[in-house]
Formats: sequence, structure tokens, C-alpha cells
Amino acid sequence: MNKSALINKRSLEEQAAELIREDIINGELTPGTRLVETTLAKEYGLSRGTIRIALHQLGTESLITQVPYAGWSVSELDDQDIWELYTLRATLEGMAARLAAEKSPAGR
Repeated sequence: MNKSALINKRSLEEQAAELIREDIINGELTPGTRLVETTLAKEYGLSRGTIRIALHQLGTESLITQVPYAGWSVSELDDQDIWELYTLRATLEGMAARLAAEKSPAGR
């Protein structure tokens, strides 16, 4: 699957982080999988710098961990972690939709 077709108007870093996040949550990237910038950049059709920023973002979310001198790897997620991710995501997406509706000309 060419993931570059999924890129839209949000920042490329945010989109890359979201796509990698979804791959982790959906099990396409399993715990312990080593994440290589060049491989991800080629797969998503983005620069290594963009992928690097996305990986750092996912690292702050504890979805991946940085291994000294080896790069990044997917963290272990238990059922509680997954529940928290989905709950947080649903809350944020709902709030984003509400804010967008309030700002739209039809919502005023």
C-alpha cells in the first residue's frame, strides 16, 4: 500500500505520526519492531527529517522508545494502554469536530 496517498493538508509530521500510530494500534507494527527512518520515509513518501520528527512525537507518547545507537522500536502496549489511547483519541477528535463546526460559516 502506498501510504503517501493518505497525506492531506495537516503538517506532514502530524500526518506521518498519525499513520505510524495507526499502524502500531492496528498491529501492523508489532511490539519490538525496529523502526528505521529510511524505510519509513520510503514507505510514506516523505523525507527522513519529517519521519524523525514524527518518531520523536510518538516517543513522547510512549508508543515507541528510542534505543541508544539503534534507533526506535515499538513499545509494548497492554489493554489499559490501548483503552486510554482510544478514549483520548475519541475525546480529541470530538472536540476538534466541535471547534471546526463552530468556526465554519454554517455553524455561526
